[in-house]
Amino acid sequence: MKLDLFIARKIRNKENSDRTVSSRIIKIAILAVSLGIVLILISISVGFGFQEKIKEKTKAFSGDSIIIPFENNSSVISSNPVSVNELLNSDILLNDFLESYHLIINKAGIIKFKNEFDGIIFKGIDKNFDKKKSLFSNFSGSNLSFNNEISNQILLSKYIANKLSIKVGDKLELYFDLDKFSFPVKRNFTVSGIYETGFNEYDENYGFVDVRHLQKINKWNSNQYGGIEIFYKKNTDNSSFSKLLYNNLPSDLDLIKLEDRYKTIFDWIKLFDFNILIIILVVFIVATLNMSTALLTLILEKTKTIGILKSIGANNYLLQKIFLWNGLFILLKGIFYGNLIGLVLIIIQKAFGLVKLDPSIYILDKVPVIIDFEIILFVNFGIILVCMLSLVIPSLIISRISPSKVIRIQ
Repeated sequence: MKLDLFIARKIRNKENSDRTVSSRIIKIAILAVSLGIVLILISISVGFGFQEKIKEKTKAFSGDSIIIPFENNSSVISSNPVSVNELLNSDILLNDFLESYHLIINKAGIIKFKNEFDGIIFKGIDKNFDKKKSLFSNFSGSNLSFNNEISNQILLSKYIANKLSIKVGDKLELYFDLDKFSFPVKRNFTVSGIYETGFNEYDENYGFVDVRHLQKINKWNSNQYGGIEIFYKKNTDNSSFSKLLYNNLPSDLDLIKLEDRYKTIFDWIKLFDFNILIIILVVFIVATLNMSTALLTLILEKTKTIGILKSIGANNYLLQKIFLWNGLFILLKGIFYGNLIGLVLIIIQKAFGLVKLDPSIYILDKVPVIIDFEIILFVNFGIILVCMLSLVIPSLIISRISPSKVIRIQ
């Protein structure tokens, strides 16, 4: 065993058994590092968890990108159709990086139930638009049925249902706007299901109906839709493939990425990166200050030992390594307990979802967490590197300790 490591272990064992000032300072340093690691792990896990889950939910509703005519890109309402056959014939929708696509039509209208009215956007969906757990946080009733006949069913949000006192099975009168020169078209629908997403833009504005019904009202043929929602395969470079897809589209069609459609939401979740960075910087500063204080206290308390070792031939470099080893022992102990506590808390939240959220504010009904071991290892190695570099400065005081003076004073 190396001499510096051997002496460092002897000093550490003595500190663990003594009730000295340095032993108390060391315990505080270990506690500070542990709490800092717990805080970093939770902030990273929750921050990235929020980003992933919110992106997943917005993607489930709207796809990674949407293809629409240029005339429609300033409005959510489908005023001009897209010919799907044209895109299929040119293999645009058959690329390997595409997982699936949904054919949709958005149309403004009014719901009437008894004597109550409410404006709504009817989103026409096809059979590929299935009910997913990531889509609806709460759901009662049944999904739309897509048989040979056009469905007269509608899915309404819990928000709209409560507003108009509607429940599953109720008959509604729906009025669809055609143009400013025509009277609205009236149709009778039945509520097949009531959903809740926590995504206010959908809960307050949208109802889902069979897309073929809207084709019929718009007098479009079976090949014409208001837009095509594109879903990319996982681990796909969305930006690159969006650009590739856009460059292959006909000149009258536009492709809008998810981030551009919901810019406010994505600007909000980008703030999590900044918040995580601030937390990491604060923890690094606190950890390095506590570790430096602990090591400096230990050095000052061991001046007699340093003087004796110098008197028998130990140089400053050897003594620095001895105390840096002690600093590393303290740091690793704090990191071990911090990782243990942090990961246990994250796993408990992931398994049981104990910490709940208000979905009307946060879109999600519980605090989401993810465990990314690459990031965890990076943070751990980062804090070890930064703290150990910072400990070099207080260890330099060893060179100013004179053996003759220290031994004489003692």
